[in-house]
Amino acid sequence: MITERLTAKKSRYGYYLIILASALTALIHVFSKPMLESSDTVMQINPIVLAFLVYFIGGIFFTPIAKKTDSISKFGRKDWLFMIGIGVAEVGALIAYFYGISTSTAVNASIFSNSEMIFALVIGMMVFKERLRIKECIPFSMIIIGMMAIPIGNDLIQNNFSMGEMLTGDLLIILSGVLYGIDITLCKFVGDKFDARRVTQIVSLICAGVAISLIA
Repeated sequence: MITERLTAKKSRYGYYLIILASALTALIHVFSKPMLESSDTVMQINPIVLAFLVYFIGGIFFTPIAKKTDSISKFGRKDWLFMIGIGVAEVGALIAYFYGISTSTAVNASIFSNSEMIFALVIGMMVFKERLRIKECIPFSMIIIGMMAIPIGNDLIQNNFSMGEMLTGDLLIILSGVLYGIDITLCKFVGDKFDARRVTQIVSLICAGVAISLIA
């Protein structure tokens, strides 16, 4: 009985954290677009520089928080390879998203930004050899059509079936979704072994390092 209560409490706690994470992630989408567009009041920021600042600040923020968690010496070579892969995929996703949102419409950006869930599911099925049930295929197909095919088709019609800046921005945001899907899948291999705060700190600093290497 006590074990069941603890499990239920832990599950609710996990759901609350997922909702909080979604809300905080949404702030990136809200604040990034005006910062990436030039105007009379706001100076345009390079997407790579902005990505570096996001992850550098995140890494510094989590450094004292992760101080009493798993020691870095506990990470093996395979764990470091996974975290480097996570860092490269994540910073690549954010940079692609920033470049995409600077040319795409706000509506399309909000739609495509959710594509990471679809790609994470597809990649997860490929890696873990899971399959959709027949009754799940139709809803899954409708989500893909509604999330990607319709907005891209609308942009193609508006641009007379030519690759304009808007369509390029849409494709970059979709690319960011693919990279985030890879990121989520890789996180599965280290998230269950180590404290999330330590992993977040290390991955954030790796992302910042990758971003600054692109700037240089």
